[in-house]
Amino acid sequence: MTTANKSARIEVAAALEDPQWDQFLELASGNHHVQTAQWAELKSDSGWQVLRLVIWQGDRIVGGVQILHRLMRFVGRVGYAPHGPVIPDSNTRLYEQLFAELDAVVRAENFAYLMIQPPPGADRAVALLRARGFNPTPLHIAPTATLVIDLRQSPSEWLAAMRSSTRRSIRRSLSSGLTIRVAGEADLPAVYSVLEATGRRQGFTPAPLAYFRRLWRLFAPSGRLVIFVAELQGEMVAVELDIIFGDTVVSKRAGWSGRHSKLNPTKRLIWAALNWAKQHGYKQYDLEGLDRDLASAIVGGDSSTLALGPDAFKLGFGGRVIVLPENHEYVYGRITAWAHRNLWLKFVPARWRSEVTRLLSDQLYKYLGLVGLLLPEIYSQ
Repeated sequence: MTTANKSARIEVAAALEDPQWDQFLELASGNHHVQTAQWAELKSDSGWQVLRLVIWQGDRIVGGVQILHRLMRFVGRVGYAPHGPVIPDSNTRLYEQLFAELDAVVRAENFAYLMIQPPPGADRAVALLRARGFNPTPLHIAPTATLVIDLRQSPSEWLAAMRSSTRRSIRRSLSSGLTIRVAGEADLPAVYSVLEATGRRQGFTPAPLAYFRRLWRLFAPSGRLVIFVAELQGEMVAVELDIIFGDTVVSKRAGWSGRHSKLNPTKRLIWAALNWAKQHGYKQYDLEGLDRDLASAIVGGDSSTLALGPDAFKLGFGGRVIVLPENHEYVYGRITAWAHRNLWLKFVPARWRSEVTRLLSDQLYKYLGLVGLLLPEIYSQ
């Protein structure tokens, strides 16, 4: 399908592979691997389909958005677009053209629900989404806050910005017997065993080994995936899986066997990944994911908020805390959309909506998997 408006046209496609789109993203500011065709291909293994709207001017891509969607029992077709749309110059006319076409396409495809999280800095996209009836939601699939370390700084500057406890841990680990290396495909079963051990301790089940094999085969050949492992006398103690895209290295998965904690293997791996990324010319290292309320408090100058668990670990490395745009949702269908606008949004206070949605989604997620992220917002409206 192709639509035209002045010198720009929008092409709508459902093909998993799209090297031209990925090349555009690679060079665009605010790029992210979750908008790539490669990521869509990975997610297709778990039932997700792709809907990609690409804006062309002549023979050049100037923007677009990739939506992953699937049909869910009792719900209908649901879709989400993390870190999209991508329009590097934030051209208002292109945003308006894209959103108009997007609305027509998802209605034609009988979507029941759509979630969009614009990329950092896309304030114009947020304003236009709200003007079109999208509303902020506490539900999220991609992180809504994160911490980024500037790789253009020197290692001594990184250390100076760290908390003293993190700095001491790294220095002790550097003088330990731990060895660090980059893993190969043959290491994936051992890497997965460490991720499983982490899941058992923290109460979650990682994606199956087949997922990581698929991730490797899609991203490693193009140099977009690197796995670091920490070993002690041949025993794999910790792993760090990073995805590379554009000028950014993203900490995607990490695991620890539960042994040799005094050697600080997880912090040592982050240190190794930082140095590797700098040596390879990347500009930033994204520790991907902080609690949004915590991040907002830090950005607002409130240092009294207590960070626990993974958040405390990440903040120990210093860096810049970033609050990303909120996820925005739209509910389609006359009855559900009417209830959403006239009951849920008007009569239920925002603070209650947030808490109710979190509680329901937490409970449903345990029993329904990803459906639990979407059912509360559709059926509690």
